[in-house]
Amino acid sequence: MKKLYLKSSVYNTGGVMASSKKLILSLATISCLSSLALAQISGPPYAIPYTQGNNHYYTLLGYYPGTQIEVNGNGSTNSIFLGRYAYVKNGDGSKTIYAYVDNSDKINIPYIINKGIIAGSLNIENKNQTQKDASINVNTIDNQGFLKNAYIGIWGDKQANITINSFSNSGIVYNSQDQAIYLEKNVQITDFTNTGLIAGTTNKRILGSQNVSSIQIGKDQESLQRSSTTTTIKNFKNQGLIGNSNQEANAIGFNSANLTTFINTQLILSQGKAIHLESTHITNFINRGFIGAYGPYTFGNTSNSSGITILRSTIDNFINTGIISGVIGVNLSGDISTFINTGFIRSTDSTSEQRAAINLFNTDSKAPNIDYLINAGTLDSQSQGILITAGSTINNLFNTGTIKAQKDGITFISENHTQNDIKIGKIILTKDSSIDATQNAINVNLVQSSRNSHNKNLSIDSINIQEGAKVSG
Repeated sequence: MKKLYLKSSVYNTGGVMASSKKLILSLATISCLSSLALAQISGPPYAIPYTQGNNHYYTLLGYYPGTQIEVNGNGSTNSIFLGRYAYVKNGDGSKTIYAYVDNSDKINIPYIINKGIIAGSLNIENKNQTQKDASINVNTIDNQGFLKNAYIGIWGDKQANITINSFSNSGIVYNSQDQAIYLEKNVQITDFTNTGLIAGTTNKRILGSQNVSSIQIGKDQESLQRSSTTTTIKNFKNQGLIGNSNQEANAIGFNSANLTTFINTQLILSQGKAIHLESTHITNFINRGFIGAYGPYTFGNTSNSSGITILRSTIDNFINTGIISGVIGVNLSGDISTFINTGFIRSTDSTSEQRAAINLFNTDSKAPNIDYLINAGTLDSQSQGILITAGSTINNLFNTGTIKAQKDGITFISENHTQNDIKIGKIILTKDSSIDATQNAINVNLVQSSRNSHNKNLSIDSINIQEGAKVSG
């Protein structure tokens, strides 16, 4: 294995990096720009060196799979560019590009740009137990080619930090054995944008809700311990395809994360859960595309093949103008301030009465709450339209669109998880709205589940069916 080391600590006051290294692989270029004129580089022994101005180049003739690029050194500034036909792989592929800090190091990486093939992993992390003031600052990560997987994170007890201004993928990130992208713990990203393909899969079997994901943000859900640190992303935008073909995995998993804005305009697909949120806060969740779980997996409330599962999490504004589909469309055991649907939310499973386009359920004594639930689009279900479990609260429920259900349009269920009552403020069915249910439009009888052992009460302040509203069931 050949290693390319980048260590630097001196800046060029002229504003141009004083030294750069280019490693050319078969009509391809890997450029490693360093701020130190005497940067240390260890490349293949038969590389051809030459100098042009302040830049120093290393040229390789042919395909070279045995290369590792390491970026480290306190106070260093380095950039990495891989040209269109570049191919790099470090042995088994692990840490093919490896940027790390040790102790209290601080490093700066203006650019990591890939237009070729990284047949291994991009790792940005701490090497050993770092001190809390260690840091890695990255301006831009831009994958336009192929990348097997990326790990960016701080592990261990000591908490350093990693900041990234922009992470973008317009190429392919694909890992056939595990996560494609994993952002762990104290990582802050301003803009995360996918316009290409990101996909991962796994042969792991994780019990309960602890599934792995193609993109895992916050912490790995294999860990049963909740994290005290938060991964922060200001803007998460998907304009491409994020998927997972394993029925026990998620396309995207957020765990101990904080997002300002999440926007999907294209496709997020999985046989398991398309999106799983746990102990996460999102200010604005906006779906204008398709979020779908196409698998038949139906083991418990938290493990269904749901479009979105929201577990012990908070969303301020949830807006759907696209399509959300799964065994359960939206599976909520958390808090949403304003939930607006002007698109299409669908439940595809008819095997149980505990399936719904929108399902509110309890877990770990966490009762779901919605301040405003407004349906101005379509809720379509092979079972219940809206299913509300004991302990849930909805202050205002407005239907100005269509609820179509093979069982009840709106129904309430009691389970043994909680002794709390269901509290509903106003239910308003506006003019030209409709509830088309095979059984009951609104079933105000509290349905007892087979596991029920407590008596609960259902409280509804008012039901207002305005003139012109259509109700059948």
